[in-house]
Amino acid sequence: ANGSFTFDQSLAAGSTFNVTVNSPSQPCIALFSNGTVPAANVSNVQVECGPTEQKTFHAAGSINVPRAGASLYALSDGSAVLVGGALLNGASGVPPFEHYNPVSQTWTTYQVTLPSAVLGSTQLKNGTIMISSGTATQIFDPVAGTLSAANPFAKLNNATVLVPLLDGRVMASDDNNFELLDPSTGKWSSAPGSLGGLNHSSSFVV
Repeated sequence: ANGSFTFDQSLAAGSTFNVTVNSPSQPCIALFSNGTVPAANVSNVQVECGPTEQKTFHAAGSINVPRAGASLYALSDGSAVLVGGALLNGASGVPPFEHYNPVSQTWTTYQVTLPSAVLGSTQLKNGTIMISSGTATQIFDPVAGTLSAANPFAKLNNATVLVPLLDGRVMASDDNNFELLDPSTGKWSSAPGSLGGLNHSSSFVV
């Protein structure tokens, strides 16, 4: 039945939690299902169930702000986040970040102060989204709905390519030069070598 729910086992403040749903008869997802227990009760976990799954393609709802060239990232709870892109018809500004709920098939706009530009982005191992904007980088947390500053590039300007490496580092490129982010220090440093003639559609497989 719909309504609030409480687990039998309590967790101490500072503990991590991860809520999963096992429902063989219909698809269900748990939104905002993992994180760290604060001093108060966790009250924002949502469980939503839909009709019996049908393996067919169908419309997934319309985003709130149409755009071109955006990046879509899957989240661990089955939902997704849309970042970046360019507004249509030559409009200036950065489109808002949006969150997709696969059960209700609706998009919700995040209420965050947008960066001046989203030139590149990538999803990190912890599920957050790294964004490049000029010489600056920022981290978007799609669960908390927050955008925070990160260390700027060492020398890069207008990096359009961000690639997470298997060892936890991140490689960035401005279509010619490269830098690496050391996750232990959070700082960028120049990577050896350079390439010429890349363009904004260049792809890297690591």
